[in-house]
Amino acid sequence: MSRNVSMIYTVVGILTAKTPIHMGGLDGGNPDSDMPLAVDGQGRYYVPGTSLAGALRQWTEVNLGTVVVQSLWGFQEGKEGNASLFAVEDGTISEGVLPEVRDGVGIDKKTGTARRRIKYSTTILPRGTQIEFQCSLSVIHDKDKSDAEGALRLLLEALLDGRIRLGAQRTRGMGKVVLKKCFSITRSSLNTRQGIIDHLRGLDENVNVESLPISQCSGSHRMEVVIHWHPTEPLMVKSGVDGIAVDGLPLVGGIDGDHVTLVMPGSSIKGVLSSRASLIVRTVTGQESEDKSSKASIVLERLFGVSRATAVSKDASKDAVEGMGMLAVDDCYATDSFERCMWKKFTTALDDKEAKQAFAGTPVEDKMREVYHVAIDRWTGGASDQKLFNQIEPQGIAWEPISLSLDFSRLEDQLDSQKEMMALLLLVLRDMASGRLQLGFGTNRGMGSVAIDHIILTPSGISWMKEGADLNQGDIAALPPALIKNLQQAWQATIAN
Repeated sequence: MSRNVSMIYTVVGILTAKTPIHMGGLDGGNPDSDMPLAVDGQGRYYVPGTSLAGALRQWTEVNLGTVVVQSLWGFQEGKEGNASLFAVEDGTISEGVLPEVRDGVGIDKKTGTARRRIKYSTTILPRGTQIEFQCSLSVIHDKDKSDAEGALRLLLEALLDGRIRLGAQRTRGMGKVVLKKCFSITRSSLNTRQGIIDHLRGLDENVNVESLPISQCSGSHRMEVVIHWHPTEPLMVKSGVDGIAVDGLPLVGGIDGDHVTLVMPGSSIKGVLSSRASLIVRTVTGQESEDKSSKASIVLERLFGVSRATAVSKDASKDAVEGMGMLAVDDCYATDSFERCMWKKFTTALDDKEAKQAFAGTPVEDKMREVYHVAIDRWTGGASDQKLFNQIEPQGIAWEPISLSLDFSRLEDQLDSQKEMMALLLLVLRDMASGRLQLGFGTNRGMGSVAIDHIILTPSGISWMKEGADLNQGDIAALPPALIKNLQQAWQATIAN
């Protein structure tokens, strides 16, 4: 039986990547990458409509519930079900985008070193990538159209605020997109003769998102954390590719078609935070390694996630935690950028003179210091033969704030679990503010130390913390005494089990 559609809303706009995006495919044109990008039949990078629809559907279910998402996005259970009222087109990537390849390694949380045989490379679309976005929503005659229109408004507002992420590694710095405000909404009326004629002539009615009804939803339950900081020592994440004249290079990422800058991947920052949280849990539980059955370990895994392999290997009788963590960490970029051609000139320089000339007259000329090192023979204490090397050690570079987002949607009604996770995160931030955490490469060799200027906490939909806080130098003691006592009680109950 065909559906009796009374009107169709069509949304056309541009999604701009605020962090890199990885949309996986079988063959992204780079045989050297373990995780290539998706390409269409013409070999162009794109975002599949299934991926866009999946992200929008998931957000709808979290905020509006299963009944609404099944009504609008469709479902199939045995002989029961209905097709989706939403239709989402493939997202075409703007031309001229240069994909990047990032190398990654698995980190042993106990030792803090790279794990054996866990090295991988990921091809990504850089920050600033623009994606053409188009979706449509059909409204049925005999159904309450305000529910559909309210859901559409919520989705568009979430895209405008950057609360919906796409692709892989969404909690490790990737996938954050924002809908440009110049998008358009048109409404096609198909329940009148004149409406059908206007639709065929391309004279559909323009609609403002504010004119759509407001839907009653559970709302977001999240904590946004913005860390304003600065490095006190040279700081960088080392690139997996060496230069010609310079052996060790910092990792850079594109911010538009012509410029790049230094970048710390969200995966790198999250790894530091996760390792510290793991140390805290091991300390309070008194275990040599995490006791997977302890409540503190469950809190740790909910916060930072657990790999599928680890989840499968657990005893099914235990309270296993599966899936990605609830803490998302964005990539962090340096504020000083330079032209892409300048960086290429620097990496392909044949000698030190050419390398120095590459940044001459730029804001980073005196900040990209080239330093020589020599490996030491541990037996003789002298220099190892043929082990002289040089690397760039950026110093005095200004960086954007580090952005964290703790999503409590899966624990909407579990207030004690929310407090436990927040308490553990605050303990990690306390150690970071105390100078106990280093970021990036060479943290045991005079690099990576940072100082916290202030930390801004912004709660949304959290009943036990109504107002935000601005913690000068990251001092968590500046939080309201009642809130600190509340979190302390939750944490003490956690480590007691």
